[in-house]
Amino acid sequence: MDHDVASLTAATIAVIPHKALDEINAAMPELTRKLWFSTLLDAAMHRAWLFRLGRLDAVGRVAHFLSETNVRLVSAGLSDGNRFVLGITQADISEICGITSVHANRVLRQLREERLCIFRSSLVEILDVEGLARRGQFNPGYLYIENKSGRTDIERPTS
Repeated sequence: MDHDVASLTAATIAVIPHKALDEINAAMPELTRKLWFSTLLDAAMHRAWLFRLGRLDAVGRVAHFLSETNVRLVSAGLSDGNRFVLGITQADISEICGITSVHANRVLRQLREERLCIFRSSLVEILDVEGLARRGQFNPGYLYIENKSGRTDIERPTS
């Protein structure tokens, strides 16, 4: 592979030989569809991250990252929409967003001063969900997460 996979928490990993996967796919077409959807979702997220790194300034990159993380954690029941635990450091955020650790500290301070969000002791508190999304030009449509009405949430502004 041309990349590594890492986990922030304890994880169980299984290796499935291609032959076994082919047999499973033949016997379970619904699983095949779900695996293909997962691949398409990964590609959509990759495109969004390329956009984020190529177009946004440092504050926008962090705002986009935190907005995306919030939406994903809400869908998993791990965020109430305004607050979630994020077990990473400012150095991790800097690496994820392509900025230096010192700059990440400044960016997080700016987001706090603009009353958009606070990141402290692995806890993210989003004070203005829509404002943070606007600052990061975040539109969650590429995540294909359904809201409570069963529709994909694509209503957030992109600019």
